[in-house]
Amino acid sequence: MTTKTALIWLIDDNEIDNFIAASVIKKLPDSPEVIAFTDPQSALTVLGNILSNSLRLPNIILLDVNMPKLSGFEFADRLREMPFGDVKPDIYMLSSSGDRSDIQRAEEHEFIKSYIIKPFTSRHLDNILGTEAEG
Repeated sequence: MTTKTALIWLIDDNEIDNFIAASVIKKLPDSPEVIAFTDPQSALTVLGNILSNSLRLPNIILLDVNMPKLSGFEFADRLREMPFGDVKPDIYMLSSSGDRSDIQRAEEHEFIKSYIIKPFTSRHLDNILGTEAEG
């Protein structure tokens, strides 16, 4: 996956956090496509439609832990019910908290690659993409 062909979803009920993450991502020279959701249930619905119609899956999902309607962990748990086949998005859990139990729970979840403490920065993006992000 190159950054130019990547599709990154941001799922966070806080529009400012989505804006910050999108701004970091868009600083890349070959910026990936970014789609932001403030409602995790809407993201699940779209993901279900994508899977049903064999459309383009996100490569990466940046997922907030604490959201009012559906937590990031509940979102990740619901992914277990979806027919992904061999290709699954890489999920990075974002939180403003360094709560040890949340970090451990993320580490044990098969869909979650890593736990990132906000704010999302170019260093985090560099670690995710394996590139040198600027900024």
